[in-house]
Amino acid sequence: MTEATMLSNAALLRFQVQGSAATSYHLTAEGVGAAFRMFCSCPAGRKARMMCKHVSALLMGDVSALVDPSDCVVELARWADGSETLTRALHHQPAPAKASRMLDAPLEAGLDAAFASLVVQAKAAGWIVRAEPDRIGLHGLSKLGRPRKHPTIALGVADTPVRPFYVAAPEGMSRSFGSAERAGAHLAEIIGRFEP
Repeated sequence: MTEATMLSNAALLRFQVQGSAATSYHLTAEGVGAAFRMFCSCPAGRKARMMCKHVSALLMGDVSALVDPSDCVVELARWADGSETLTRALHHQPAPAKASRMLDAPLEAGLDAAFASLVVQAKAAGWIVRAEPDRIGLHGLSKLGRPRKHPTIALGVADTPVRPFYVAAPEGMSRSFGSAERAGAHLAEIIGRFEP
């Protein structure tokens, strides 16, 4: 049940995903760019302003839970580009929270070595850098001098050929990219713009 639908001048994308139980959930996307929003019928998605794992996964390009394959995922990535919803999806950590580690060694597990120089640049600018197999998070310090729980800036890598690199940042600077080089250039620009 994946479809693009036009309803009274409002464009909608609809997807059906398999939940972790036998239940399937319906996702609906509307708007483009800053106006983009996405909803899920799962319990977490029905709560106001909550990001659920189904929306987050689909926005990151993970199509493994789709009940029916769809070319609409490409359109979804285009609609979400530059949106707060995409930023929230990049920062989303389903419970239990993913265990991250501080980066003291070269990047590994799928993150291109090209990002190693950006990690050095971020650390030199005062950011606390945490890496996971599919994401690098840049954390500022709280007033107590501890790293903040959620990254201010994140670079995500999804297992999809469609715009696999994502940079999440404040002030509408979130973007998705088809190449590591473009994502890295955007991340370098953002590191210079924001203070930890």
